[in-house]
Amino acid sequence: MFKKILLLLFFCCFSINSFSQDNKIQSREIPSITDWIEEINNWPDSIYHVKNIKIFIDKKKDSLFIQEAFKRNDTIKEKVTAEINKTITIEGFEFDNFFGTSGAVAIKNIHFKEKVRISNYQGIGFAFTKMVFDKDFMVKGSNRYVYYNLSNCIFKAIVGFFDFNNGASIHFINSSINESMQLTRTPGKPELSITNSTIKRLIFPSGEVRELFIRNSNINNASLQNAVVESAAHLINNTINEFDISGAQLPDKNTYISFDQISKKIYVNIYSFDFPNGKRYEVSDTMDFEMKEHYDLLIASYKLLLNSYQNIGEQDSYNTCYVEMKDIETRRLEYLYTKTSTFKGFFTWKINQFLKVFSAYGTEPARAVIFSMYVILLFAFIYLLFPNSWDAHGRKRIMNRYAFFFKYMNKKAGIHEVYLDNQKEDLLEFDE
Repeated sequence: MFKKILLLLFFCCFSINSFSQDNKIQSREIPSITDWIEEINNWPDSIYHVKNIKIFIDKKKDSLFIQEAFKRNDTIKEKVTAEINKTITIEGFEFDNFFGTSGAVAIKNIHFKEKVRISNYQGIGFAFTKMVFDKDFMVKGSNRYVYYNLSNCIFKAIVGFFDFNNGASIHFINSSINESMQLTRTPGKPELSITNSTIKRLIFPSGEVRELFIRNSNINNASLQNAVVESAAHLINNTINEFDISGAQLPDKNTYISFDQISKKIYVNIYSFDFPNGKRYEVSDTMDFEMKEHYDLLIASYKLLLNSYQNIGEQDSYNTCYVEMKDIETRRLEYLYTKTSTFKGFFTWKINQFLKVFSAYGTEPARAVIFSMYVILLFAFIYLLFPNSWDAHGRKRIMNRYAFFFKYMNKKAGIHEVYLDNQKEDLLEFDE
């Protein structure tokens, strides 16, 4: 009986050990980046589709393809040393011995002429620099937190990050994206940082990010429609031609989007059965105020920005944003009056126009004081030309006062002597 129990335990342990060995994923090792590039170019199929590979870095053999990861080098025109002509699809891989240490290196000088798709990266992260991507570059999220650093790269097609369930840190520095850069299906809320880069279109189709930092970049179209930014949203010193922030959720105390970047560039895009590709509604001289839904969403975008400026005390952006929003409202009031003429509509429209001139809708109190001074001077001038009934002498009396003042200023005598000299005729009649 005792022997049977020992035999049973032996087989159980053997089975468990075998099961764990089967579930452990073994990565195929490639000794260098140079060998990896050769393997791709010599791959028998047009698509290089592999799983679970670990690419080592041989600093001597790979000298043309690596540089210090954090070395400051702003040139993007360095000669490309390798071209890859195959579509690349890699699942579960990593670059070994290059990231997260003091000797970290970045991979450089590779020209990918076909699509590149990376998913489930297993390392701490990777850095690409001076890379050229002719077609789409797609990155699918990993089962761990990964750091992606893309500097001095040229992306000629779409760049996409999707299915990030565990977060990530994504950095674009001194790079250009000729098509769109997309973040979608990102419940893990990655961090996105863009610096000194050029992007044709930046979109977050209902994407979620923890932090969003965009600085000194040129973006033709930035759409944060329905995006969720959890802890920080900073857009500073950028050139943005079109900006959609409708339905976005921004952090109350840590949003900084200086309004001079997006003034008169805000729009909303409505998708419906009638407009499956979206209907753009933007600030222009030909705005259709009949489109109530679009107008309300546009005003809501301004209100979202106003709340952010108020929370952080950014008064200049708040005032400029508020005036621009009220200008749109005033134009709509004029449209409503021309459509249905009522005294209330006319009065509301004209009051808005007056408030703009009087105090810039209340944002410039000093203008109200200056305006009041002009009004006082205007009525003083009118009073000078048209005397009241109680003033029997009228303009002659005022002119006599001026003449007496100038006479006193030109003589060395005191004011009493000048007054008596001025009243000689009246005094002679009194003496007689």
